[in-house]
Amino acid sequence: MTFGAAVVCLITDRISLEQAFYSINFDVIFFLFGMFCVGSAVEKSGLAKFLTNYILRYIKNIDSLLLFIIFFCAIASSFLMNDTTAAIITPIILIFAKTLHLNPKKLIIVSMLAITIGSCASPIGSPQNILIVSHIPHSNPFILYAKYLTLPTILNLILLFLYAKFNFEQKVLCHETKKPEFSDESLVMLSIYSIIALIVLVFLKAFFITDMPLLYIALIPAAIVLSHKKRITIIKDVDYKTLIFFIGLFILIKAFWDSNVLQTYIAGSHLNLASVYVIFIITTLASQFVSNVPLVTLYLQILSSYHLGWQPYLALSVASSIAGNIFLLGAASNIIVAENLEKYTQRTITSFEFFKYSIILTIINIFVYLAVFAII
Repeated sequence: MTFGAAVVCLITDRISLEQAFYSINFDVIFFLFGMFCVGSAVEKSGLAKFLTNYILRYIKNIDSLLLFIIFFCAIASSFLMNDTTAAIITPIILIFAKTLHLNPKKLIIVSMLAITIGSCASPIGSPQNILIVSHIPHSNPFILYAKYLTLPTILNLILLFLYAKFNFEQKVLCHETKKPEFSDESLVMLSIYSIIALIVLVFLKAFFITDMPLLYIALIPAAIVLSHKKRITIIKDVDYKTLIFFIGLFILIKAFWDSNVLQTYIAGSHLNLASVYVIFIITTLASQFVSNVPLVTLYLQILSSYHLGWQPYLALSVASSIAGNIFLLGAASNIIVAENLEKYTQRTITSFEFFKYSIILTIINIFVYLAVFAII
């Protein structure tokens, strides 16, 4: 849809071809491509399923299962990005549910919430965070996110665990342990090397080579997995719909911004759109009706006109991410998990099922993050 709208803007001369080309943030596009390659390799190799069968040996009760799912999803989304994690998590959850004779829907919803919460604490946790990092006026976004968002995110994950714990019957989980097997051992090893490279590059960027381009963090691990003989299969499995969506989005937002319609409205509203509290309110509400990525892209244009520090950008990052946990359609990662659940099991999660489970927790999560911004 966004790409089609961008084409219309070009045809009607709302934006020139040259302006359209330079409006595209290719660093973000190539970063997403690299992360999608790594995610595709992890899924194709069977590494995730191998890890699941291995972990099952140590799962003895509901508490240990929930802790693993919550913190695995959160950590994975903070390094591999939320959409990538969403693409590989559903088969893992279904193995747990089938082996342990549990309702997969509840576990799936817990994983959705954990993915979104985990993405809040990382500058590469979600597509909108990557966009924000490309604009944020701070020399080291990894340190910035770690310093201010790690503790509240851990607290919110603990709250999710306590909340989920009371929605499951406490019982001893009995199951047969299967010997873990790889689908493709050589691709598994390359997937492991790529993840190690990803983590090392994040630490290098954070502590030693702060001026290293962000896209290296994705492209170097991608190059590792693409050295495998199944590189064509991996590349074919990349989420090109999302990449095309982003290209169209950059062009569309540029054309809209150049029209000065929004600037005129803002000037007459007398709202301080750079206020942390205003950002949280507008972003949380608007994200329920507009995808958070175009919303963030447009809001970044607004913030850049204020010439302020990093606080509003960090607030925009958190608010646009955590708002995705209110409704099922609030985050692309939720939709990916829900679609995979339907594909594998023919079961569906309704918006109401998700909402009644998520709303109270998400409101509490928002106040936890707001408390952080009140003291920084």
